[in-house]
Amino acid sequence: MAPHGHTPDCCTSVTDVKIPLEKVVSYTHTDSDCANKAIIFKTVSEKHFCVNPDAVWVSNHVTAVDTRNNPTAKTIIQYCIGED
Repeated sequence: MAPHGHTPDCCTSVTDVKIPLEKVVSYTHTDSDCANKAIIFKTVSEKHFCVNPDAVWVSNHVTAVDTRNNPTAKTIIQYCIGED
């Protein structure tokens, strides 16, 4: 059991369905205490999907979400001066 009565975020199964990138707003990794290793994608509609962290599309989505949520200085400068 997790400390302080916290229930870890675990997945009993993972989906093979590719979640559209534009729908994914964030992700978390399952707790290390979980039986199944997975990534949990959260969508704009507040739904959560357990996906296989070893799938190539999942890695690409994680990178894209990280980039979207943590823009680099270059991205910020381009935005400020109106470049695309």
